[in-house]
Amino acid sequence: MRAETHTELYRRFHGQLRPRALRFWPLVASGVHTATKKKIPLLLLYVPVAIATIVYSFVVYGKYAATDRANSIGGLRGVAAHFAQRAIVQVEVAEQISLASEHMALFALLAVVWYGSGVLAEDRRLGAHLLYFSRPLTRLDYILGKFLTVAFFGALASLLPGLFICFMAAWSSPNWSFLKEHGGVVWDTVLFSCIWIVVVSSLVQCASSVVRRKTLALVLVFGFLVLDHGLGEVLGQADPRYRAASLLYCIAKLRMWIFGLESHEFLAFGVRTAACVLAGVVAVCFAVVAARVRRLEVVG
Repeated sequence: MRAETHTELYRRFHGQLRPRALRFWPLVASGVHTATKKKIPLLLLYVPVAIATIVYSFVVYGKYAATDRANSIGGLRGVAAHFAQRAIVQVEVAEQISLASEHMALFALLAVVWYGSGVLAEDRRLGAHLLYFSRPLTRLDYILGKFLTVAFFGALASLLPGLFICFMAAWSSPNWSFLKEHGGVVWDTVLFSCIWIVVVSSLVQCASSVVRRKTLALVLVFGFLVLDHGLGEVLGQADPRYRAASLLYCIAKLRMWIFGLESHEFLAFGVRTAACVLAGVVAVCFAVVAARVRRLEVVG
């Protein structure tokens, strides 16, 4: 019997083989797709985010609506008062956006911890890393793919709501005055959200790389944050500058500096100290993850 090749199934290859630029992207897409299959965690984590976003959006809209109504009642008798009152409202709106960013950071923490705790632990438990490293995927691609998967869920809970509230502030203000006079608040929101997402995602990814169970990673992350914050509080009783040992205090200090708010008295350490602490934590986390992934690749 003579074997025949089906011409429609087997075709001559015409083209050039070249490595894909974003080799980690399929890992991100598959990770997000797999994580979003369970709808209950999505509802529990992101319905409060949506409610908080709507509430802050109405607060921002209400401030501008109340100002316009008061000016329409007063007529043309106080043009200078109109601009002064509008400036005050814009400052208040900027403070509301800063407060919203602080609250959204909590939701981002919960989302990142839930979806990121098993990102490396489950691969080790199921042996999925053997499949990943058998393909043309480097350790950097693997780490970036898992990191961006975790950061995606943090961005949904922090960055996206913050940008939506900023859009509502710009749209509600007369003649887009908020965007013209306080447009820097938008970049402040993006900067703070990105910093917080990077810090939390790296911390969760590090915890997931040293254990084999998602539940253990959950306990490890929250345990570290509680102990670290408690240590900063205890040390701060001796010297307020030692509160920089707490990641939560450092991110609070950085948020106040980014949005131009007055810092609390008990946060006596500087912004540079807070930035160095956060950068050091991220560097240590990535070093641990790189070492663990390298060990997985050698074993695989």
